[in-house]
Amino acid sequence: MKILRLSLNNLASLAGTHVINFEDEPLAQAGLIAITGKTGAGKSTLLDAMCLALYDEIPRLRGATGSLTDTAGKEISLKDSKHILRRGTTSGFAELEFIALDQKRYSARWQIRRAHNKVDGNLKVERAITCLDEQRVLNQKISEATPIVEQLIGLSFEQFTRAVLLAQSEVGAFLKAKDHERADLLEYLTNSQIFTEVSKRAAVKFSEIKQKRTDLENVMGHVVLLSEETLKGLEVQKHELSQQLALLTQTEKLYENDVKWHKDCHELYASTQAKKEIYDVQVDADLKLASQKQLLKHLDEFQTIREQFVLRQQADTELKNLNHQLLKFEPNLQQAELAQQQAMSQQQQAEKELQAWQQHVEQLKPQLEIAAQLQHEISSKLQQYTALDTAQKLFLAQQIQPVQNDLNQLTAQLATEQQQQQHLQQQFKQTAAWANFDENLALTLQRLQDYLQLEQQLRQQNPELFQSALDTLIEQQQHTQQQLLVWEKQYQHPEQLEQQLTAEQQQLQHTLKSVHVLERLQQALEQWQQQTTLFDQLQQRQQETLSLQQQTQAQIQTQQQQVQITEQALQQLQLIFEQQRLLQHQSVQDLRAQLKPNEACMVCGSHEHPFIQHENLLSDALNQLQDLQLQQAKTEFEHARKQLQQLERDCSQYNATYQQQQQRKLELQQQLEQQHTLVQQLTASLSLDVDAALPVAKQIESVQQHWATTYQSTQHLQQSIQQANDTLKQWRNAAQQAEQLKYAIQQRQDLSQRLQPILSLLDAEQKLAWLNQPIEYYQHALQQLEQRHHLQQQQVQLSKTIEQLTQQQQQVQEKLLFLQQQHAEKTLQLQQIKTAGSELRDQIKQLTRTHAGCEYQTYQEWQQALDQQQQQLSLALSTQRTALNQAEQVLKDLQLQKHGLDSKIQQRMQQHTECQQHIATWQAAHTHFQASVIDECLQISYAEHQQIRKMLQQQQNSLESAKTAWQTLEEQYQKHLKQQPQLTFDEVTTQLAALQTDKAKQQQDYNDIEAQLRLNSTNQGIFAAYQTQIESIKAEEYRWGRIYDLIGHKEGTKFKKIAQEHHLDILVEYANQQLLPLSSRYQLHRIPDSLGLAIIDLDMNSEIRPVLSLSGGETFLVSLALALAIANMASGSMKLESLFIDEGFGTLDPTSLHMVMNALDHLQSQGRKVVLISHIQEMHERIPVQIQVKPVGAGASEVNVVG
Repeated sequence: MKILRLSLNNLASLAGTHVINFEDEPLAQAGLIAITGKTGAGKSTLLDAMCLALYDEIPRLRGATGSLTDTAGKEISLKDSKHILRRGTTSGFAELEFIALDQKRYSARWQIRRAHNKVDGNLKVERAITCLDEQRVLNQKISEATPIVEQLIGLSFEQFTRAVLLAQSEVGAFLKAKDHERADLLEYLTNSQIFTEVSKRAAVKFSEIKQKRTDLENVMGHVVLLSEETLKGLEVQKHELSQQLALLTQTEKLYENDVKWHKDCHELYASTQAKKEIYDVQVDADLKLASQKQLLKHLDEFQTIREQFVLRQQADTELKNLNHQLLKFEPNLQQAELAQQQAMSQQQQAEKELQAWQQHVEQLKPQLEIAAQLQHEISSKLQQYTALDTAQKLFLAQQIQPVQNDLNQLTAQLATEQQQQQHLQQQFKQTAAWANFDENLALTLQRLQDYLQLEQQLRQQNPELFQSALDTLIEQQQHTQQQLLVWEKQYQHPEQLEQQLTAEQQQLQHTLKSVHVLERLQQALEQWQQQTTLFDQLQQRQQETLSLQQQTQAQIQTQQQQVQITEQALQQLQLIFEQQRLLQHQSVQDLRAQLKPNEACMVCGSHEHPFIQHENLLSDALNQLQDLQLQQAKTEFEHARKQLQQLERDCSQYNATYQQQQQRKLELQQQLEQQHTLVQQLTASLSLDVDAALPVAKQIESVQQHWATTYQSTQHLQQSIQQANDTLKQWRNAAQQAEQLKYAIQQRQDLSQRLQPILSLLDAEQKLAWLNQPIEYYQHALQQLEQRHHLQQQQVQLSKTIEQLTQQQQQVQEKLLFLQQQHAEKTLQLQQIKTAGSELRDQIKQLTRTHAGCEYQTYQEWQQALDQQQQQLSLALSTQRTALNQAEQVLKDLQLQKHGLDSKIQQRMQQHTECQQHIATWQAAHTHFQASVIDECLQISYAEHQQIRKMLQQQQNSLESAKTAWQTLEEQYQKHLKQQPQLTFDEVTTQLAALQTDKAKQQQDYNDIEAQLRLNSTNQGIFAAYQTQIESIKAEEYRWGRIYDLIGHKEGTKFKKIAQEHHLDILVEYANQQLLPLSSRYQLHRIPDSLGLAIIDLDMNSEIRPVLSLSGGETFLVSLALALAIANMASGSMKLESLFIDEGFGTLDPTSLHMVMNALDHLQSQGRKVVLISHIQEMHERIPVQIQVKPVGAGASEVNVVG
């Protein structure tokens, strides 16, 4: 991310609009920029504007509580960004242009305004995120703006305030934070929430798998399986019921066939009678259509002459119509001839009138030429008048009126400036007490400002400097020097005390190492004891698994033999049945063919042979019985084979479990050997005499005793080191305090000398007030002197302005008088042209009155009247010619129509004669056709003729179809009677109902047994599936159990703590890299098993100290290094080209400040543009490019870029 431009308006003390463009010089090439200005001028407001534009938040207001009442009367929270709008204004904005991660330019704008543009209106905030490269607004709602910004730059508000902008009080926040606060920040910076989630999910997963196994075991306990005896009994019952049902089904089919014969017989008889009735109806209908048949015969004969009769009738009708039209046509023809004669006479009259008018116009040509000349002169005068009048108006509007306006404006402005000059003189009288400073007022102001700025800097750097009087500081310095002399007599030099401290620290480190090794030894012995117990338990479980495996293998051998026996039995049964079917097929058919009715059977001696007619029933029954026996044998074979497969699966599972246990046993043996080796190494490193032959518990007890002794000696050493360390720290603090007191006394004395030139010009009362309340009177004096200096500048500027306005007023008055004279001359010339034009118009009126008989204003009106008269006469002549042509055309059309009627009458008379001859010839050949028959035939159309033919044909077809259908059914009925069974319909239905009842009962019993067997088979599959699932879940439960032991926790704290400690180690490494060029004395260090931070003091033989023991300057250096490291982690892999740091440099001594500036120069060389806010003068002198924020009075400031 790279910041390009910042714009803001009416925010806090920055009134009006201010723009800081980092792409313009000198900011574009500067890598280090300082924002300077007095306290409260508005330096931090620039950084607030950046955060407002991007996130609608202000870093300084976060965490604020309470609320204030706005001018609109509404309560607004203290942390609300609306408070930044400047008092008394109605609108403001903050806009930031930047380059995002996609290397495109974007603009983020935050705008606030009051309703109705009133000071007491309600506040409303608007936001817009715009892609400048595409000129496209990205958000539609205010709530969408912040997520879009976070996506564009990859930083949230918290990350932005630690990676790009380090606000006030944020530099040391992380260093002095508590462990839980530091944990929350680490989790946010590194997005390590995933570790909490992983820890929670590991616990949830382990619980879910454990619960799943328990649920499956509970469900498996509810699966009911039948015993072997019960299964065999059900199989026998099923087989017997199957055979009985087969026989009942065969008998049922015979009875159903008899019932079907009786029903078919009844239906055939009913259908035959119905068809016979339909045939009789068709015969009656055919007899009734005899007259229609005779009519059809006449129509067929008449069809040859029908057309001639129709044509004769049409010719008669058309002749009557044509003769009637001819009678009506004669009057129209006579009327057309009369109209043609009248039109010819009117045309001749119009030609005479037009010739007379043309002769009259030819006589008026001389007078028309005179009128045209006069009109030309009038047009010339009118053009001159119009041009001169337009120029006169433009002259008035563009020359005279602007000059008049300028004169009025100058007069009003001069009066305003004179009033302001009088007001300034009154203000000068109010500050007359400070008139002694008027000669060198600007120099005095600068001295006072320098004094106040220096005093303010000193108060910020060392507030204690001004809490005591100068004499008190001198006494404190003397007391500190005496204490230093006491320590020098006791220890001679600090280095000697440091050597003593170093020796004790080395001894402590050696002792702490021994304590650590003893702890590891105790832990190794305890793990060895636990692993030995696990190894013994594993050996016992492995022996149990081996025993189960051997038992299962013996069962498999037995079951394999059972499978072979059932398979051989199945094969033998199949062979026997095949041979039986073959013998039955070859011999039984021959014997059955020799049977005769009422003769004894040669096999059984029976005189009844039921299977002669139903020979297939016996074959089907035998085949069904064989199939049932084969199915039973196959079922036994499949059952044995499934039991064998189940045993093989159990054996395979026992084998896999044994292999897993063997692998785990080898792992435990290896771990035991490693633990034993580790115990030996740790014992050897301590030179500790521990009898290895003793039990492990005794060895642990011995190590605990050694640890207690060593730990007690460590406590004594730490107390001694702490005492020496406290003494050394007090000695150094006292030396540092002495130097600070010396520096403070020198600064106080320098301040007093700077104030002497100002005090010398004060009167006695002012000096007394200054000495009694110096801080308040400093500000009062500065305000009064600034006001008087400002009034002096205003008075000089007003005098110059009044003089300039007076000169301008005289020049404008002279110019206005000259222009007014020119305007009067042009007005006179206009009046002369207007009079000449009027005389010419009178001459035209006189000429037209004499020769035209009426008065015309212009020549064009007279000529237009003459032209209109000629056009009217020409139009009348053209109209008469058109009327004559139309009359002649009408007469011609009527004559042609009469000729056409005569021709049509002749044609129709000839057609009538020809038709009459054809009809007479046909009647001579058909004398039996009377006139009534001919009229009846003519009344029936050809379509009706065809319809009668179609109707008669359909009736004949229906008669033939009915006869065929009746005869067919009669033959079927007689044939069906020949197959009549022995039993009547009632006897058959009664026996069939009893048989179906018996069959239904046995079928229900069969279905119940089959359902029990099917349910048992399903339960066996379910039981095996549950066993497989439970074993799989147990293996998964073991894996997740180990994961849960390592990182799992229901609150997610275990894995989160490991990750946060790791990330804090990385952060400390980054911070130490930043701290090395700032201070080579200190290194950051994470306290083991916590998120606490400590300091390693390399000058004190790597002593580990709490961070709160650092001085103010040291705290800032370490905090700055830590903040820069946080900025690197917060930015991640993205490139951040801008860094802003607000305050915090006032606690540094000159040497530390020099190191900080070198470190910031190093950041600049890495490609970052670093912007600092500080009051330190040395930093201002070292940074040439500055953004200066200067107060201009009334609580407002202005922004300038210098460099």
